[in-house]
Amino acid sequence: MSGQTLQIFVIAELVSLAAALLTCLLKGKYLMSFLLIICPVGWVVGAVRIAKPNSVWARMFYTGPKAQLAHERFPYIAEEANLRKEVRDQDNQAIIEAWDGIKIDDPDELDAITRRALRRAGRI
Repeated sequence: MSGQTLQIFVIAELVSLAAALLTCLLKGKYLMSFLLIICPVGWVVGAVRIAKPNSVWARMFYTGPKAQLAHERFPYIAEEANLRKEVRDQDNQAIIEAWDGIKIDDPDELDAITRRALRRAGRI
């Protein structure tokens, strides 16, 4: 193998591994990405397997059966997301009740969480 051919091969290998690593990170496989720095072939495995349901990859590319499969594969993540949503909804309801009947002159003076809750309720 000549020197130039070897350089092209090494560059192609590095680019493909970088793409696999990026895919693995976007799929929410952070621990696998970190651990497999010493074994680059593992990035390909992480890139091929199904993404976690709360990952950037899943939000961008998974709908229907693929999203359902991700939720079945990682049920603890789906449960955690549902629990966070319930807590957030309860907090929003408490904020809306606390501000019930109070006139809001300048919404920009409110903190971001209160402003968001009141905006979703149609108060501002």
